[in-house]
Amino acid sequence: MSWSKRLTMEPGIVLLIQHDPETSAKASDALNGTGFKLSVCEAGEGTTPEGIASRIAQAAQIQPALILLDAESEAIALETCRQLQSNPNTSSIPVLLLLPPTSNPGQLYPGVSDVLVKPLFTQMLQSRIRILMSLQTLQQQVQRQNQRLQQEALSRQCAVQTLRDVMHALAHDLRNPVLGMQMVFGNLLKGTARPLNSGVDLVSVSRSELERMAQGVDCYLGLINAMLSAHAEPDAYLTIQPQPFRLDELVQEVIKDLEPLLKKSQATVFCNIDPELPPVKGDPKRLWDVLENLLVNALKHNPPGIQLTVELRQENNSVCFSVQDNGIGIPQEQCQRLFGLHQRGPNARQGLGLGLYLCQRIIQAHGSEILVDSRPKAGAKFWFLLPLAKEAKLAAIA
Repeated sequence: MSWSKRLTMEPGIVLLIQHDPETSAKASDALNGTGFKLSVCEAGEGTTPEGIASRIAQAAQIQPALILLDAESEAIALETCRQLQSNPNTSSIPVLLLLPPTSNPGQLYPGVSDVLVKPLFTQMLQSRIRILMSLQTLQQQVQRQNQRLQQEALSRQCAVQTLRDVMHALAHDLRNPVLGMQMVFGNLLKGTARPLNSGVDLVSVSRSELERMAQGVDCYLGLINAMLSAHAEPDAYLTIQPQPFRLDELVQEVIKDLEPLLKKSQATVFCNIDPELPPVKGDPKRLWDVLENLLVNALKHNPPGIQLTVELRQENNSVCFSVQDNGIGIPQEQCQRLFGLHQRGPNARQGLGLGLYLCQRIIQAHGSEILVDSRPKAGAKFWFLLPLAKEAKLAAIA
């Protein structure tokens, strides 16, 4: 697209603050065929404060697309430019300053976009006007684009806040029923539950199954509390209770707990765990949620029959946990925002986008980070480090 066509698309007024009558003819020739209309403001008593103020007032009223300032002297040019720049109605209008032949074009003039020293040549004047108007058009387009992006960002922020409010209310409403379930299971395990009335069918449940169910309720309660914490203080660390424990035992317990889901997904788990692995220091309950979430995510976002490789190895004063699958993988751009609040994977069919966000916050509370390495059709690997325990007394996993 030619310069002339660009100018014709957005016609407007070019204001000439005239000193030399010859300038008007040159400006008229330069604007010929561009679609812009030339408006001439006679300089009059331009050397007086009243004359300069009159120029500024006329420019503010017309609101031209460009001002051609034909200055009688550098002093008048400087003062006129200062007033144009200080007036909010004219400060954003581009100014092409036309100076007498004896002037210094290198002097700084506030608000001036370009400077030409006489004598004027029509082609040169036309070229400078075209460049300035095109730049002005581009600047306006950028401003409109920025405004649109700011409005979209504000809309997204409002939507996220609304979702946070809904999630907080949902988690708050779920907490009381789960607390009741936790109390019931606790009483059953203690043997203090009230006897059933006669005539009610009894279901036999082993103590180990009951303990598993109670542990599941504890996990649900921990997740609900984490949701409440995440939406109440999204930038704060979760509270943890670090203690020495064996991470290899915790991993084995989590895998055992997920056996029904692994069987349903036709998944195969390979464990590469160092038998001489020393204890780590962390919160077993919180880390259970992390390990479970990473394993369940691999099953949920991949087709049946995948292979999972769980590895534990010592790295200096830390133990590295990693889980790797041979599934469909994750695009690189998705990996960069995978741990954000309410971010869901590209293949997610359900969920609220809280799992990996909460996992990252839990690991951050342990002084580490969850990292991910993946690419499409090449599987995904998640890993993090935990510090070695310096104390000898170990915490129970259950």
